[in-house]
Amino acid sequence: MMSDDVKPEAVRLVVWDLDETFWRGTLTEGGIEYQRRAHDIVIELARRGIISSICSKNDLAPVRSILQEQGLWQYFVLPSISWEPKGPRLAQLVEAVQLRPPTILFIDDNPLNLQEALHFVPGLQIAAETLVDTLLDDPRCRGKDDRALTRLAQYKLLEQRQAEQAKSGGDTRDFLRASGIKVRVLHELDAHIDRIVELINRTNQLNFTKVRLPDDLAPARAAVRALLGDFRMQSGLVSVRDRYGDHGLTGFYTVDTISGRLVHFCFSCRTQNMGVERWLYEKLGRPALKVQGEVTTDIFAAEVPDWIAWSREGEDDAEGGAGVSLGRVLVRGGCDLQTLAHYLGMAAASVHGEYHFHRFGKAIRVDHSACLRLALEGIDDTIMRALEPVAYRREDFDTALTTDCAFDTYVFSFQSDAVQALYRHRKLGFAVPFGVAQMRNSLDLARVDRAQLDKRLPDPNARRALDALLADYEHVGLIGEAEFTGNLQRLLAATTPGARIFIVLGNERFVDKGGIERVHEHHAHINSWIAGVAAASGRDVRPLSPAGHIRDPSDVIDVNHYIPKVYHRLSEAIIAAA
Repeated sequence: MMSDDVKPEAVRLVVWDLDETFWRGTLTEGGIEYQRRAHDIVIELARRGIISSICSKNDLAPVRSILQEQGLWQYFVLPSISWEPKGPRLAQLVEAVQLRPPTILFIDDNPLNLQEALHFVPGLQIAAETLVDTLLDDPRCRGKDDRALTRLAQYKLLEQRQAEQAKSGGDTRDFLRASGIKVRVLHELDAHIDRIVELINRTNQLNFTKVRLPDDLAPARAAVRALLGDFRMQSGLVSVRDRYGDHGLTGFYTVDTISGRLVHFCFSCRTQNMGVERWLYEKLGRPALKVQGEVTTDIFAAEVPDWIAWSREGEDDAEGGAGVSLGRVLVRGGCDLQTLAHYLGMAAASVHGEYHFHRFGKAIRVDHSACLRLALEGIDDTIMRALEPVAYRREDFDTALTTDCAFDTYVFSFQSDAVQALYRHRKLGFAVPFGVAQMRNSLDLARVDRAQLDKRLPDPNARRALDALLADYEHVGLIGEAEFTGNLQRLLAATTPGARIFIVLGNERFVDKGGIERVHEHHAHINSWIAGVAAASGRDVRPLSPAGHIRDPSDVIDVNHYIPKVYHRLSEAIIAAA
């Protein structure tokens, strides 16, 4: 029963009274007539993904015996059978199943019990026993195809966990540590579009952003596919297991790696109180999150769950999470490596990132090996005074390579070297990259029409930087072999002895706007130079080509950028080599 102006929500749990509701008669007053119709309804509801429970005033043993004999006991989750008042017991049941009251339907033949239920559980849907015969035709009980009874099995796991937790009588954290919780994050998501839609649109208590998709399935699927193909957006589907079994795909997130903001962060209530959402939030590096509406977890709490282990996608659950770690990781490169770092974070103790960025509307390519060489050798005041007019600042040359020698894994990319022209200071002799958006970066800007340049540099600070560049610097062009190999050798000397070093190579082949496949010659040159330095270094340096991880032309956005799946595959290669 609900007010006429409130649209009832889809039912996810039906709570049954027994006497004169599920069966005819009263068990303690001379026996009952078992109703096969109600029996079949419970089974059909389970096949639709709708769970059943019991709230009855009766003795547990005879009720259990009857339902076991009928082969139906296993279809009920967390049954509450005692002589205690129903209202408080229903409140406890709602808390235990971790569902919102408007998604729960309580059926009872006694109007007083129904009103008591509403008093203790506001928002609960209630109905008299007369609803039973038409329950399967009720629009609220359409559910979805779950003939494998997956949802019932998952709630049975919840029931088992809660029973053992109650028996333990100890600290909840001790119980959680003994539960062997393992979290796996899936990133190959094409086969799970519908589950993602369901998590985004149906979760509430643990949906932190509450950004919804269209109600119609077709446009909702299209929106998810677009999201998964967006270079900036990194998404993951969360699977949870513990020693009780598989809780299934229980969470989904999307983080905008450019803005550092969580777009989606939602979890099924099945894993509530396990700490999964807190653990994952820390693993993602605590991205910006504005919580919308009410949620049941303080996501910003200081305590980080130490009872959860990460399990790598595709590995045996019996061994997942057992010591797989990259340790402390330093990632340095272009914006594409932010995507890679996102995936590496799951297998790392920590990830420190150093990437190029924009100032005054123009790219500051600190990821170029020439900038890194300046950072490693140190910049005196004279050089800094020459750099500031062309939009560089002293902090642009700060790097953990000079302040922290405790990294276990390094990941570098020098794609900037393959496309960005260098300019050498005419008096001091050092060189730095300088480019203008939407123009070929290897061009000599002194030879380009100034009006065209100004059009692409709307910020007056950027135009002043260009003026200083043209006055004090001369165009060198793309970096040469001697300078690049010297920069790379200097870099390797600055890394922690014994650390693993991965260098993501540039994509040598690309398809131009005319649909013709071409070779990027300077990527090919730099890849060759990297291979030579790596082989001669005597260090654990592993060049990592994207070619083997590009499985379809649509995986490539442009010569230097790929869809998120490619970066995930690259991360898997790095983790596998650890």
